[in-house]
Amino acid sequence: METLQLALIDGPFLVDCEFKIKKIVKSDDKTIECGYALGITTEDSEDVVTINVGVTTDSDNLPFSFNVKAAGVFQVVNSADETIKGKAFEKKAIKLAWPYLFAFLKETVADLTRKANLPPFKLPAMELDLQKLVE
Repeated sequence: METLQLALIDGPFLVDCEFKIKKIVKSDDKTIECGYALGITTEDSEDVVTINVGVTTDSDNLPFSFNVKAAGVFQVVNSADETIKGKAFEKKAIKLAWPYLFAFLKETVADLTRKANLPPFKLPAMELDLQKLVE
């Protein structure tokens, strides 16, 4: 069985950030939904990957909207002779990088709301569904 490992070599760092204060629209529905996007770029050497994660919300139940994107650069470390290729590689790499990048996004969004003189907003926990997110 082949095991893939990633070593963080740069980041996580903020790639894009948009934060806007707005008025809350009165609604009986208190649901707050966040949208997530994932991406992966392989460098020419194929042993370095950049993984991007974005989170966005424009919920009517929040006094703000945001679109925040972060990235991390990872060194691919394989313990087997053959390397995982294609979508299987992408899914595995994103699954391994997710904890680093999601924690960074969570802290960034909480800090943005706190600095806007609002209670810190904590991103809802998210189960990573790679089938839907990586196509």
